[in-house]
Order: sequence, then structure tokens, then C-alpha cells
Amino acid sequence: IPMCNYASNPNQSDEPIIIPITPPVSHPSNKPRSLVERDIEATYCAGVLTVMFNENLGDSDVMVANVSTGEVWSNSVNGFGVVNLLLSGDEGYYYITIDTEEGQYTGEFEL
Repeated sequence: IPMCNYASNPNQSDEPIIIPITPPVSHPSNKPRSLVERDIEATYCAGVLTVMFNENLGDSDVMVANVSTGEVWSNSVNGFGVVNLLLSGDEGYYYITIDTEEGQYTGEFEL
């Protein structure tokens, strides 16, 4: 796993956290898919959450909440693209929701 390319916070690891993203329940399970490529991939490193859209899912809203502190961050993307969110890096349980035209994707991680 490569080190992060971001300016590092001295209190945080340079090792990325790969965050599994769960597709919506309505996601077609018989859709031909690569075992490597996912619709959406997410990583956290040195205070930055990166969400990469590998398929055109239309207008999408990304929201991240630190459930432990109540902090919330959000951004939007249209189609393919990358969303970078600068998070506080505070310890806690983080929950990700990604609302797309295909449905809601979710993920979670802990610092």
C-alpha cells in the first residue's frame, strides 16, 4: 500500500485506510463486474477522504459524519470524478453516505 501524497498531519499515519463502500440494495447483482474495479472507491489518509467514482452514476452527493463528534462534511460530483474532503482527523467513528441516481452507497471507518 503506497504512502499518502498529501501534506501529512504529524499526529496521523501516512498509511491509507481503504474504506469498503457498500452498493445500494437495488444494485443489480448480475451486472458484469471486475473483481478489482468498484463503482466507487474510498480511502482516508492524513486527514483527507478521497472518493473516486469509477462509473458514471450521475449527480452524486457525498456526506461524511463523525458520529462521535457530530462533525459533518459534504460535496457533490456529476458523473465520473473524484471528491476530496478535508476532515478534522479527530478520533471517532465516521459514516459515509453517497447518494446517487442508482441509490445510496455507504461506508464506515474509525480513527
